[in-house]
Amino acid sequence: MSALRALAEREAERLAEFRESDRAQLMIRLVHTECLLELARLSAHVTDVSTYSEAAISIVDQFLPVQWSQLTCEIAGVPPIAAERGDAPAGKLDAPAGKLSASVPKEAVRSPLALGDQGSGDLTCLFELADVGSQELVDAVSEQVASGLLIVSESERIRRQAALGDAARLIHGLGDEPTGPDLRDLVEAMSYLPKLSGVNLRITHPAVGGYITLASGLDPQEQLPALVLPDGTIEAGVAWAVPPQPEDEKTVTDMIGLLAAAMTRAAERQRLLAEAQTDSLTGVANRRHGISILNRVLKLAEMSDDYLCLIYLDLDNFKQANDTFGHAAGDDVLRRFSEFLQGSVRKADTVIRMGGEEFMVVCPGMSERDGLRVGEAIVAGCVAGCASELAPGWEQKTSIGLAVYPSAGRDADALMKAADVALYQSKRNGGNTVSAASDIR
Repeated sequence: MSALRALAEREAERLAEFRESDRAQLMIRLVHTECLLELARLSAHVTDVSTYSEAAISIVDQFLPVQWSQLTCEIAGVPPIAAERGDAPAGKLDAPAGKLSASVPKEAVRSPLALGDQGSGDLTCLFELADVGSQELVDAVSEQVASGLLIVSESERIRRQAALGDAARLIHGLGDEPTGPDLRDLVEAMSYLPKLSGVNLRITHPAVGGYITLASGLDPQEQLPALVLPDGTIEAGVAWAVPPQPEDEKTVTDMIGLLAAAMTRAAERQRLLAEAQTDSLTGVANRRHGISILNRVLKLAEMSDDYLCLIYLDLDNFKQANDTFGHAAGDDVLRRFSEFLQGSVRKADTVIRMGGEEFMVVCPGMSERDGLRVGEAIVAGCVAGCASELAPGWEQKTSIGLAVYPSAGRDADALMKAADVALYQSKRNGGNTVSAASDIR
């Protein structure tokens, strides 16, 4: 037993000698220098106080023989933060207020450091080093953290001061169809409003195609007391970094109200645009919008060196249905034909009412063979698809002509003319049939 004790004492003496050696001191200084350099670089890559504080504590924990460490910060205009590593004997952090709930023992190595007037607040860096280290090292680390925190906090304070204007600008800039990225930018800006630490938004509105859930600074699933607009279009959950005053809550509520108004304007613009592009009787694209779509799809077909099939349709003897059963019955037949036509083509295809009883379908990527197959199915199903109680016994049939890019034409006018000629050929053949431009001689 005494031999083991003697061996342990000799090893302890050797360890003590090594720690006092120039080599050990050089290694320690190199590690300490690397720690300070990493802290110095941190403020150039981090823009918010909370992230900086967590990263700074992690760097200290990585490079120094730290048993535990704590960092707390209170700066005007920035939500209070606190970060810790290890089990501090001082107790745990007070999460709601972001402060230490107990004092640090006197025997701990520590360095409280005030930010002063520039920071308008206080920073406290507390470390307890194991075995090696000095008050000088702790002071150097604390000073470097404080220096970086001054830079980051000033940036965050300026950002928070500008957040109200940024959020209002983003709301004002929302287009007719608010996109996910636009709304995410807005929610991030709102999360930086004074005294806020995070925002959850659930928007239920036709302007966004139903509903969308967004979050910044919070888990989207986190349950928070909700601010709900009277019409139920927007539900917001907000997390306050500090207890809000009534004017703070009003600022958030007013911002959500501005967003709701922007959504209503966007939905109204969408409605007006749809009315301008849609045939009021049948609900399909009108002639003007349809030709615009054709030109756009033609450009894509040219770029991708692909087919584009244009199908022209005319209802056979439709005037007789109007004369026999009246215009209300004729309108009902047109509506039913439009519904039947949309159900007979692909989702990628566009059905257009060119006027009267004439229709056109733009079919990107469709060959002539596939176009003929679709046309024949339309002809076969037209009577059943157009059956109307307002026109009992009337059998509505259709004639079809089709033209395919690029063989039948390379621009919209040429392609439409070729399809129209093919349609006329179907009419000359007695109607209720399909003709292709390639068959016209």
